[in-house]
Amino acid sequence: MFFFYISLHGLTILLLNESFIKMKDCGIQENFIVKTSKFVDEVYTVKKIDSIYVHKKNKEYVLISDIKEIPDEYIEEHAIRKDGNKYLYMFAFPKHDCAFCFDHELDHLPFMMSIELVRQAGIAIGHVIHNIPTEGFTNIMDCINMNIYKFIELDMPLLIVVNDMMLKNKPSRQERMMHCYLYQNKTLCASVDVNASIMKKGIYQRLRTNSRYESIRNTELNKVPTTNLQMLAKRKNY
Repeated sequence: MFFFYISLHGLTILLLNESFIKMKDCGIQENFIVKTSKFVDEVYTVKKIDSIYVHKKNKEYVLISDIKEIPDEYIEEHAIRKDGNKYLYMFAFPKHDCAFCFDHELDHLPFMMSIELVRQAGIAIGHVIHNIPTEGFTNIMDCINMNIYKFIELDMPLLIVVNDMMLKNKPSRQERMMHCYLYQNKTLCASVDVNASIMKKGIYQRLRTNSRYESIRNTELNKVPTTNLQMLAKRKNY
């Protein structure tokens, strides 16, 4: 079992012991996990979420189902129930022919695809649950803590439970902390804590320009950030 801490400052890996794993509590009653796990045998009959809500042009790269709220009767009494906090669940649809994550044969879900599952969940929750428009806003996830307890199998359905906690909610900017729990066959395989921000594009552009300025100071590079498509065009000219 490993603990992965990812931030803008790098990657750290620490060993975890079993006592830490047992302490993890998602605030949801076990019978909800059991009930839902029985259903996920038919997971491929579940509808994928619309690609617009996860910012994907190619529908084949949509990795999660529609998002649903967990009924109140399944939430533990001690769980945090402040305004704006939501308990949600969805199912994962790993793309087994993803050229980036599966460029060689693997017998488990790769780390990078686990991160993408959570990233898509965070973006979609902002739009579907909190009604952030799909245009005019930018999503940023600047801190991820990931605990992996078991290998995530490829031939078993994957349930994602999310405790979505509102930290800041203004018309121009929203900030949330997401506690995500990944289950297979009623067993917790991983937990992920994510700081997710959504802001108007004007705010993002100012933040992005300031960040780039620190990096390109004393160079001849343009102060406007370069996109992936612009880099591809440059490579064709080399």
